[in-house]
Amino acid sequence: MKKLLFTLFLVYQFINTSVTALEKEMGKIKPEVVIACKEIKNGVESEEVFFKKGFNKTDLIGGTWLTHTHKWDSNIFVPAEDFLTSLDEKTYIWANVSGDPIEGSQALFINVLELEDKDLSSQKNKRFILQEFIIMLLTPLEISQDMIKSKKILLDSKTQVEFKNNIIDHHMKLQKAQKYAMKNEMRMSKPYIYACYKE
Repeated sequence: MKKLLFTLFLVYQFINTSVTALEKEMGKIKPEVVIACKEIKNGVESEEVFFKKGFNKTDLIGGTWLTHTHKWDSNIFVPAEDFLTSLDEKTYIWANVSGDPIEGSQALFINVLELEDKDLSSQKNKRFILQEFIIMLLTPLEISQDMIKSKKILLDSKTQVEFKNNIIDHHMKLQKAQKYAMKNEMRMSKPYIYACYKE
């Protein structure tokens, strides 16, 4: 009887851990690292926080961080859409897509984060510089349709394994869209620059 109870306890713990991990990756639990970003204009840093970003550690691609966008209206972090890719020892890049496809276009955001230590949670990282570029992609484009579909599949993830497979697929679609934009010399916004601090 004790052995059966112990086995049931282990199964419960495993399921509970898996559910918690998925909730974390889907933005239902506050991210491990949260940065509050202030806009920089003409070299002057604003006093008010413009937006927040959240990051959770993941074992994807040998270990990196998932990215979560903060929604001010509901004070929650949305499910991760991408993970950080290292450009060098002090720079990460990631992308996300936003906008209503029905309106005719999708905004592709390319984010570049400069920091002192690749470990976002490190005490060395007191101030981050974030640059954000925006490219507008028409909804009818095949690459836009691919991103819309892969994002929906990602948001419908039911298990942690599904989530990991789906975010890698969505990451590849985001990469493809960036390459398409560069190849076709599509108009990119000037960088929006922010100074970010850990909460």
